[in-house]
Amino acid sequence: MKNTPRSPMLGALLALVPALAAAAPSMCPADATVLPVQVRSSELLRAAVPPALFGFDLPWYDAQIGYLRKGAIRPELVEWLKPFKGAMYRYPAGSISFEWRRAIGPLAQRGRISEQYVPGGQAVAELGPEEFLRLMAQVDGQPLWMLNLHGAQGRVWEPQEMLRDNLDYAQWIQTHTPRLCPKTGPCHAVSYELGNELDWSPVNWSAAQYSSRALPLLKALRQVQPQAKLVVLGQTAPWDARSQTRERAGFDTELAAQLAALSDGVTIHPYYDGHSVKVMNEFIDRLAQRYRAHNPAQQVYVTEHGRWPSQPLVGRWEDNWYQASGSGGGVSSADFVLSLLPKPTVAAAMWHALGVQGPWQMIKWDRRTDTLYPSPTYWALRVLRDALLDDAVAVQPALVAGTRYGGGYDLRLVAMRGSGGVRSLMGVNRSDKAYWLKPVIDGRVPDAERLQLRRLVADARGSDNSDEDKQRFIMQQHNGREALGAGGAVCVPPQSVFSLLLGQP
Repeated sequence: MKNTPRSPMLGALLALVPALAAAAPSMCPADATVLPVQVRSSELLRAAVPPALFGFDLPWYDAQIGYLRKGAIRPELVEWLKPFKGAMYRYPAGSISFEWRRAIGPLAQRGRISEQYVPGGQAVAELGPEEFLRLMAQVDGQPLWMLNLHGAQGRVWEPQEMLRDNLDYAQWIQTHTPRLCPKTGPCHAVSYELGNELDWSPVNWSAAQYSSRALPLLKALRQVQPQAKLVVLGQTAPWDARSQTRERAGFDTELAAQLAALSDGVTIHPYYDGHSVKVMNEFIDRLAQRYRAHNPAQQVYVTEHGRWPSQPLVGRWEDNWYQASGSGGGVSSADFVLSLLPKPTVAAAMWHALGVQGPWQMIKWDRRTDTLYPSPTYWALRVLRDALLDDAVAVQPALVAGTRYGGGYDLRLVAMRGSGGVRSLMGVNRSDKAYWLKPVIDGRVPDAERLQLRRLVADARGSDNSDEDKQRFIMQQHNGREALGAGGAVCVPPQSVFSLLLGQP
């Protein structure tokens, strides 16, 4: 594979993570189960798998307090994000009533914006649309712009006021993108999300209420920016008991009939592992089916996902927050993203969140030293993203049955093919036992000298990185024969994520 120059910043960051080349692959007992794996690269499951599946929510306030310094995104954050080229970034993430006009122009002239999770309820958006576009240019990111269908400063807009504000915003984006992101790339692919969780507290709109605003906005956007992807609201949590009441049960079915023909996609926010990854995929599949009945080109946009920390019967929920972005959260999130790679009905997925508050923190912030460091979940997703190729192809087995995880499997495996005969095998082990994998690619054992093995291995508790131990869980990397154990097998430890990049057989 072609070597690319390493930037000075990236070299400095990698110098901080010596374990990338440490920890020999002998973490599996000799008598662990040996699993033959067949990759059949001629059997296509999905062509052109989108890198947007490795995306992130970017909540403006939770991001700016940790990631912005002197009006610019911190360069170390940019380096951590560059390997996710083509990722979709949702901005300003889970806001209901973001006021974009208050977030543009010179900082001294920007107004305070009301936001539910901001201390004191209001703040100035230092990470406004201009800074967001500059970040997209730096990381080759694809923006998903959240539109405001609700209102501002505690006031619900009249329909015409809502239309005017969002069309002005779309015009601003179209006008300023070439200036703020001058290089043609993913940041020029414009997508709009029409509102966030408006069926949920505190707004609680019915399907009819949402449609009365979304439908005219869809029609207007189609007129002024026909190339844009338009994504409408799916039911926020259809698995929740509140969503199964009589007035809510037909929410997605009703909206699909009214909005699918004019829109490109529909959103969903799956959080696991109370409900398993398998169960969440069943909800995604049903949502896609409802919309594709009216528009076969419809796709699902997973605009939030992540592991939900368990709620203790006694004590504070905060004590379990480590489960979200810790090593156990990394295994769960990798499993979920793997489940989407071969699924052509899913266009994008955004991990919640790229911020420094709350349970979900992809890149963490040590406030005492004002330094950033990746979470284990970051490294788990990097393990997969570094092996992402063009197309998803057949692998046998794709799932290995098991009982420890509620989804009913121990292993999930995904195979991909790229140009020049390059192949990859990615997977997650959700069990408490190790496996030795023996891959065969199109009937041939791969060349041992051209292997690249990457892994993230969790502990039994699913612990997190911390200010005191920033490198407790990071990506291990082994090349060539050092990636193999006895007999040429690949070790997959318990509770781990792995990828194997294979040169031409």
